[in-house]
Amino acid sequence: MKIPPSLREKKRYVIFDMLSDGKKIKERDLMDAIRSSGTSLIGSFGMSLCNMRMIKLNGRRGILRCSRGELNKVRAVLTMVNNINGERVAIDIMGVSGSIKKATHKYFKDKRGDVDDGSSNGI
Repeated sequence: MKIPPSLREKKRYVIFDMLSDGKKIKERDLMDAIRSSGTSLIGSFGMSLCNMRMIKLNGRRGILRCSRGELNKVRAVLTMVNNINGERVAIDIMGVSGSIKKATHKYFKDKRGDVDDGSSNGI
């Protein structure tokens, strides 16, 4: 039986931009750094309440899903990430959206106005 929309957990999508010095950072390394930072800041229980999942990572820009009630904690955790595999990084939160579609159209457009899905190689 399907859960009615009024009883489902509300989600928010955090759009962020990673500023790093050099090489490309893998999604797994980024999530490990976020989990480490979050565990030290809000603990394991707080991290489980945040329910964070990486939806999309396209180069430097990404979308992270989280619980609506824990949005401020997620913002704090993302700003505390400063080192991934020995490389200095800074995560800049660009915005928050209630749907993936709106987040993608607003923050992942290229210069022509087309949505960049990360499938092209830029040629």
